[in-house]
Amino acid sequence: MVRKLPQKILPEVNQPESTVELRVLARLTQENCAHELRIPDNLDWPKFIQLAEFHRVECLVAVALKNCDPSQIPKKVLDHFNSKLSKLSFADMANVRAAIEISQAMSDAGVQNLLLKGQAVATRFYANPNTRQSIDCDFLIAADDIAAARKCVEQLGFQQFHPPEKEPASCTGALVSLANDITYVRPADGTQLDLHWKLGLLEQTPNWTFDQLIKQSSQIILGGACLSVLSPQHQFLYLCTHGSKHAWFRLKWLADIDRLLDKLSEDDLRQIQKQAQQDGTWVMVASSLKLVDYIYERSIPNFLKEDVSRDANTKLLNSMKRALSSSAAKNDAVRIGDLPRVISSFRYRLALRSDLSYKLGLILNRMTDVRDIHTLQLSQKWLWVYVLLGPSLAIIRVLKRELDANGILRSQAQSRAE
Repeated sequence: MVRKLPQKILPEVNQPESTVELRVLARLTQENCAHELRIPDNLDWPKFIQLAEFHRVECLVAVALKNCDPSQIPKKVLDHFNSKLSKLSFADMANVRAAIEISQAMSDAGVQNLLLKGQAVATRFYANPNTRQSIDCDFLIAADDIAAARKCVEQLGFQQFHPPEKEPASCTGALVSLANDITYVRPADGTQLDLHWKLGLLEQTPNWTFDQLIKQSSQIILGGACLSVLSPQHQFLYLCTHGSKHAWFRLKWLADIDRLLDKLSEDDLRQIQKQAQQDGTWVMVASSLKLVDYIYERSIPNFLKEDVSRDANTKLLNSMKRALSSSAAKNDAVRIGDLPRVISSFRYRLALRSDLSYKLGLILNRMTDVRDIHTLQLSQKWLWVYVLLGPSLAIIRVLKRELDANGILRSQAQSRAE
């Protein structure tokens, strides 16, 4: 994909959701940051630091600022980002060691596995791999290997974090159907692991089989160990659908796409387009490419330009821009006041794909929650009960959360009065 020539002065963007700080952040997170980038005089540095932390691009910014005129940047800002780069680099090394440890343990137990993001992206597509921040390790396994994989990671000291309680053995089939991963945390070092058996739920990923992904996988050398990862084409499609699912609310994900596009050939992009059209995810990919063009000022290749312009969904794109410009953390612990946001999010996800089977599946999926498994303790053949009772259980959770919050607020008010 052709990159437009970088400009010394940041171009003005007419969209109301655009901010000076976000535009500077975008320029500083490009693969080849302009050496003569001039920082606007009206930049709000505390806000800029907050945005960089939220979007998880502090390491990229720290390296890029070295290419800027230091007289434009307060010393305390440079010190802040240099400190963050050092601290987060150590965290990255811990994740590298954990990824090798987890992959080898599963391989030794006969569990085939793929490293999904993190170092799988950083090692192949970043000039300086430790500038891509990762908070966890993501692995994909076959659904049939869930029990063996869980045993492996638990022997390594990982404890299940979400779902918060382990399901009865008879309910594992229900877990496989209602969720796509289990989150683990290792108390000894704080390492987080997401163990996936599906790349995502209905709205996000094409119907790829694990065997297909393994057959077409690539390999990377990480810390002297060989790990299997998604092929570049599958990696690009997965990142596009993952980012689209979350409305691209973190700039880090777009920085990934920005770098992948530099590594993909025209033939690769044609194959990606063909695959996405077959899978029903092309609207997500086209909208993502338009967003990359908007944020990073990339020129869409001529052979894709007409299709992207025609098929990108304007409503999706505007939602993506708004999400990217907001630094409000997304919280799954819904309270009554969050219902408008939940409804808006649901409508957004309905628009991700046009096929009726997806829309019906999404509605059914949103009527259930993996936490219901511990409550109902029903096997997979009773999924229809999860669907019927799911909305009522969700309402109970919201009301309990509201009562708990009000109780806390009352206690705080009483403490202040005393």
